[in-house]
Amino acid sequence: MRSIDMIRQVSDAAAGRWHDVLSLMGIDVPASPRAQVACPACSGKDRFRFDDDGRGAHFCNNCGAGDGLELVKKVNSCDATRAAQLVADALGMNVQDIRNTTSQGEARQQKDQAERRAALAQQQAQEQAARAARFSSKLAALTTQSQPGESAYLTSKGLPGFIYPLLPDGTLVLTLVNESGTTAAAQTITADGEKRLLSGSAKKGAYHVINPAHSPQTVIIGEGLATVLSVHLMRPDALAVVAIDAGNLLPVAQVMRQHYPHAQIVIAADNDWHVPGETDDRGKLKVNTGHISAEKAAQAVAGWVALPAGEFKADWDDLR
Repeated sequence: MRSIDMIRQVSDAAAGRWHDVLSLMGIDVPASPRAQVACPACSGKDRFRFDDDGRGAHFCNNCGAGDGLELVKKVNSCDATRAAQLVADALGMNVQDIRNTTSQGEARQQKDQAERRAALAQQQAQEQAARAARFSSKLAALTTQSQPGESAYLTSKGLPGFIYPLLPDGTLVLTLVNESGTTAAAQTITADGEKRLLSGSAKKGAYHVINPAHSPQTVIIGEGLATVLSVHLMRPDALAVVAIDAGNLLPVAQVMRQHYPHAQIVIAADNDWHVPGETDDRGKLKVNTGHISAEKAAQAVAGWVALPAGEFKADWDDLR
């Protein structure tokens, strides 16, 4: 048991009883808080006042203020641990019993904390498994309906020739894998460009690779599919990776750094430019989210940021 725990227990036991405790220890204190008497510690006359308030509070013009335990320390010229032992003796408390009781309490507390952590971890694992099951079920349902083809969304952007699973209404299904290569998330993109993350997706750190490569010298990570396809056309030699959105750039960059420790990593940032001082509907100042997120991701993996130049909102597909 730590000394501070023993000191705390003794102080708690003496609370409201300091007059009697100090008397048993041969330390005389006045019964009235208004009385000013000789200090039992420094012996100075008419300079000591005992307010008590249950804590043994006192004040001496020379020694200063403190509680009952502090007064015992002053009178006996000892440290807090020794003072607590003296108070325990006066109270008839067995210090070893206090140590044992506290140690047992600490052990129970540690056990309870470990059990709570284990229960929480189990609950999180169950929730994650349930979410993964829901996602797999939904993705399987979409997969059975889909056929490979060219997306009207991509061709309308001038990106023909890329084949992806398409639902009967022309919606593109984009799958993402996690760091272990397991399909963990999916995004649907309608012909009009409406994007939705499939329910149950574990998006954080999940990504889609445009052109798989074994040992790429350069990895370029961007947000949306069209953006990264455009980057791929500009730099076909690089491994092009889709992170879906700005918030996922950092986790994906960290996964890429683990997979390719010696590759150059470039974040192809969206330039979410705003007029300086422009605010949103709630009056909050707008920021360049794409640029800021890209800088954070690049900094975390010793990478680079490529940002479309100009004072206008644009991604790399817009630039192309």
